[in-house]
Amino acid sequence: MDNLLHSAAARVYQFVMMLVIAGFLMAVLRALFRSRKIQPDGFRWRAIRNEVIITGINLSLTGVFLGGLTALLNKYQLIQFNHERAAWSTIALEYALYFVLFDTWFYWWHRLMHIEPFYKLIHKLHHYSTSPGILTTFSVSPLESLVNGGFV
Repeated sequence: MDNLLHSAAARVYQFVMMLVIAGFLMAVLRALFRSRKIQPDGFRWRAIRNEVIITGINLSLTGVFLGGLTALLNKYQLIQFNHERAAWSTIALEYALYFVLFDTWFYWWHRLMHIEPFYKLIHKLHHYSTSPGILTTFSVSPLESLVNGGFV
């Protein structure tokens, strides 16, 4: 019983120490990043709410559309899935090709989205985010979401 109490106390101590260290690191990183922000007062709860809603809509629409398209193409045997194990060299090559090709795809489409009338019609919604975060990546018009996901 004594060992059990000692073990529990040690775990609580470890948890508290990790919490203190994490809190300290967060404070340091927050101060560092805040001083480097382009728009230090850009955070707005309304913008976060909008990003969450738009992200949910986009992930749903893109998932249904691209998932349905994949199922349709697979049904008519226009694409195939190989469920066998692949060689590590094949995986490495496909990863490298995917990285380069998707980056190229995204770069040129993103440049196009900054030209009128595409900017106003498609991309402007993305630039309503004044404090960029992880959701800002997905906070785009549904058409832009399909273009970006269309590469896959």
